[in-house]
Amino acid sequence: MNNSAQTWFATELKLAIKDANDVIQYAANKEDLLDGQKIIMPPSSFVLEKHLEDYICRNWETTIFGGDFNIYENGRQYQTNTGPLDILAKRKDETEFLILELKRDLASDAVVGQTLNYMGYVKQHLATNGEKVRGCIIATDAGQRLRNALSTVTNIDFYQYKINFQMNHVEI
Repeated sequence: MNNSAQTWFATELKLAIKDANDVIQYAANKEDLLDGQKIIMPPSSFVLEKHLEDYICRNWETTIFGGDFNIYENGRQYQTNTGPLDILAKRKDETEFLILELKRDLASDAVVGQTLNYMGYVKQHLATNGEKVRGCIIATDAGQRLRNALSTVTNIDFYQYKINFQMNHVEI
């Protein structure tokens, strides 16, 4: 038996109630049993919306938006008079703003109103040189109510994201 002194470290983790509920719900939906053995289903979405936002921002240049847009100054969780929008970008030729509203799973029709609200703020406060303002909703899927709502607006696009996990054998 080793008589050396042990050092213990304590880590404090604080989760907001909404975050904790997301993690619990995610975990509950991803476990399954197969012939008595516990298996974990591959994720179809990020556990938290923050994770999706982090991923998009860290990989901005490789996204569909990176070629034409830059993330606007302080454009992550950009503060508006009705709360923070997820990501604000501006076209590289400075003719258009783009609001990205992220949903970690299925997006409902309520996100259209939320996006329009942010678009109105940007139009009133930032698009002072006649820049266009577009919205973009990013989620794993769009329900029929969202599809119906988006069919009536021409300045909000929907993008579906998918998580792809791949494992390759490597000869050592």
